[in-house]
Amino acid sequence: MAYSCEKFTELFPQPLHIGHPLSFYRWLPLPDNVSSTHVENHLLNKGIHVFHSDPFLSGASTQDNYLGIALSSTLSWEELKRGLEILKENLQF
Repeated sequence: MAYSCEKFTELFPQPLHIGHPLSFYRWLPLPDNVSSTHVENHLLNKGIHVFHSDPFLSGASTQDNYLGIALSSTLSWEELKRGLEILKENLQF
């Protein structure tokens, strides 16, 4: 688990830590003008399955725009590393 957290932080450095540092997932901020459906479908076509933060909201809605990135749903560290690299390559805003 520590490796996956380190790899995510290496590829997606964030000044503010979003969520618990040892969580099995991370929230990756998206620009406000990016369509969540478009990003989800584009990444799915690249072999990466992500979810926008909207389905996980409870209570009042928010204007924040995030992708949920699971760090524990791959079969190997290499698969996770490659998935994070593909994610990074395809999220050049």
